[in-house]
Amino acid sequence: MAATLRQGSPNSKAATPQGFAEEHIRCTDGDCDTEYVLAYHPDELRTADGTSALDAMRAKAAELVASTHSLHDFRNYVWAGLEKGWVVTLENNLTAAGI
Repeated sequence: MAATLRQGSPNSKAATPQGFAEEHIRCTDGDCDTEYVLAYHPDELRTADGTSALDAMRAKAAELVASTHSLHDFRNYVWAGLEKGWVVTLENNLTAAGI
């Protein structure tokens, strides 16, 4: 399934492609205003057994954002499945995620 997690900033060059849903994941640490954008295709959220992976994607994204506070290195991540979760991609245009 195609999904990305990237910096949520007006300075970010990445845009969410048409047809993809977008959610904002905020850092939960006090006054931190850091935000990441979770983008995914709504039709591609089923796992092999037919269940939705969206809740797992959200939870793992929130954990990742919280774990990078206060550095927030703003790397781009792609969803690698339920076992691997979010992995760093070196491609700035996020094509590694099929987007």
